[in-house]
Amino acid sequence: MSSPNDHTPTDTAQPSQVQLVPMSEAVGGGLLSRAEAEQVAELIEKAVSQNTRTAYASDLRQIARWLQTAKPELAAHIVGRDTLDRPTVIGQVPVPAVLGYIAARQQDLAAPSICRHLASLATFHALHGWPKPTHDAYVRAATKGLRNDQQHEPKRAHPMRAAQLRNIVRQLASDMAAGDRAAVRDRALLLVGWHGALRRSELANLTWQQVQKSGNGIVLRLRGTKTDKAGEGQTVAIPEHLSGLYDAQKALMDWLTVCDAVGWPSDWEQLPVFCEVPTDNVPRVGRKLSGKAVGEIVKRRAARAGLDAYPMTGHSLRAGLITEAHAAGVSDLDIMHTSRHKTHKVFANYVRDTEAMRRAASKGLL
Repeated sequence: MSSPNDHTPTDTAQPSQVQLVPMSEAVGGGLLSRAEAEQVAELIEKAVSQNTRTAYASDLRQIARWLQTAKPELAAHIVGRDTLDRPTVIGQVPVPAVLGYIAARQQDLAAPSICRHLASLATFHALHGWPKPTHDAYVRAATKGLRNDQQHEPKRAHPMRAAQLRNIVRQLASDMAAGDRAAVRDRALLLVGWHGALRRSELANLTWQQVQKSGNGIVLRLRGTKTDKAGEGQTVAIPEHLSGLYDAQKALMDWLTVCDAVGWPSDWEQLPVFCEVPTDNVPRVGRKLSGKAVGEIVKRRAARAGLDAYPMTGHSLRAGLITEAHAAGVSDLDIMHTSRHKTHKVFANYVRDTEAMRRAASKGLL
């Protein structure tokens, strides 16, 4: 994107770095020097994305809080504090405690969530050289029973179809005309997210440096995404729209102009594209949105446009583009190139309903 004018630098909120596990003492059993252990730790941290490390840390905090409440005597030995002074697991969790966690949390958590927590705990143990509690026969049987007991149709975000997106954008245009800067941001967020089939975390982490003009549209150069395990980066092309109202590039330029009027630090290209806009209507340049906040924006704007009957979430943008493109006859290969799905099995979950409708035996019989 074109560089904004120089302004007085503003304070920017930097996201806290989440460490997967403190490796300086865990690696090598004392056979590595401190410097060697720290170098190994850096390499291990780079093996997974920041989003994955954040998820690991969140899972360990949930287990730690449960231990503090349900097993306080045990927690005194295996629960510590992280760099933000939050409880986290720092010691080996015995199998009976893991079984107790499964039994207790099945009341308020879905099986996939509990299994993810256990997977994070297993990774934590593996990196310390401890046996994985998830390999225990009782734990494996308990998790299998949990999945069988909770079998149900997985929750899927309602896809935001093109007509619904146009409806929302028209409502946003009315708010923009009234001077609502958050509406300018949200129009850009929705159009970029929908046209690029982006996940909410990808929208939250997008920086201005990753947005580049290219021919008749823009190209997003994404890094550290869910399907980019090797860290090679992914490219998403978003062509221009015949109507400026629905053009993602123009929407971004309008939002850039709003941010430019507020003021930029010298390293503006490194800043998140989508920042907070509090009730005072002044964008907080540099204060990135969370993935959860992106989802709330989608829900709120859909409801304001009268679409509250549909269960819209942050994933509705990605699901909407895939569903709409498939219904329009775009090839699966081209859609998957934009959505960056690695396997057709996962991709098929997005197009199941439209494909079923196309193949319905009753079609045209009456």
